[in-house]
Amino acid sequence: MKPLSLDPDYWGTIASTVCAVHCAVTGVAVSVLSVVGFTYLQSPVLEWGFLGTALVFGGWAATRGYVKHRSWMPIAVFATGFLLLASSHLFGHGHNVASTSGIPELLSVVGGLCLVGFHYLNRRYIKSCD
Repeated sequence: MKPLSLDPDYWGTIASTVCAVHCAVTGVAVSVLSVVGFTYLQSPVLEWGFLGTALVFGGWAATRGYVKHRSWMPIAVFATGFLLLASSHLFGHGHNVASTSGIPELLSVVGGLCLVGFHYLNRRYIKSCD
């Protein structure tokens, strides 16, 4: 059996995908979540946990990648995604006026997809250096 890899892009891709799916589901199915008892998916602790995980894996992968490939492109994609996620949490979630527009949810999903794209791009750049 192959041992688990410590590749931050691998784990970051998984975490970012889970984050993007979480943001899409909670943004679309808020009323359904409360009916079926999954309101914990809207928990601020869970939301900030995803954001912290994205920062840890993304920062680790960005640093490791830049040392290897010296390209700023993946870092720009990471920064864009992280800023979109952070802004959706800081200015949208929990604020009734902003939440009714759907903009925070859209920012979260696009930010999560940017993070998935960052990890994919970073891995490609790293492999091109081998």
